[in-house]
Amino acid sequence: MSNGFLRWYFRLLLVGIVIHELAHAAVVKLCGGEITSIGITSHVRHRGEYSQFQQLSISYAPVIVNSAAAIAVAAGAMWVPHSPIAATVTAQVGPSVLGTVLVVVLEAVLLLIAFSIAAAALPSYQDAKSPYQLFRHHLFNPTIWRLFTLPFVIPLLLVFLIPLCFTYVRSKSLSLRLITEVSFATLLLLQATGTVVIVELSSVSEAVGRSVEWIVISVESRR
Repeated sequence: MSNGFLRWYFRLLLVGIVIHELAHAAVVKLCGGEITSIGITSHVRHRGEYSQFQQLSISYAPVIVNSAAAIAVAAGAMWVPHSPIAATVTAQVGPSVLGTVLVVVLEAVLLLIAFSIAAAALPSYQDAKSPYQLFRHHLFNPTIWRLFTLPFVIPLLLVFLIPLCFTYVRSKSLSLRLITEVSFATLLLLQATGTVVIVELSSVSEAVGRSVEWIVISVESRR
């Protein structure tokens, strides 16, 4: 794979990577953590006393945030041809080929941004590994609350072994990373633009609502 293509690809992902890291940072603050270092194109380092549920939320926040943002931008791209923006462009340049081209270019730019955001949604291996590192720490530092939640935590971590293994394999292969990112982003945009209905949006909305409620309850229980 050529270095030129890789440079172009990673530049394309810049917007999505920034949103990915900001999603981590926002949930860290929501969970009462302290950000010690942040590189908006590379990492978020933080410290705090987190529950297992809060750490999972921090680790996988970009999956929800980036996906939601990509869907919103893609929906905006589909709205552009029928929006006041298109009408304004047509009024300024006339109902000509140039007006149509400008609208199409704007739509394509928004879809590229949506692709960038979606492709950066998937967790890194470190993201997926962090909940297990915290679990080991909790085992060596037990509290009544941690012992009480243990029967709920273990099945949850078993489920999250799937993305842990997946991200580990991706971390060992640049080609697999590119394939999975492009595939995920493409499927998400097909869904967002209504080209292919993969998941019912109502189900996704309910799942996001439950996730937000879960985070809020977890934060409140720690206070």
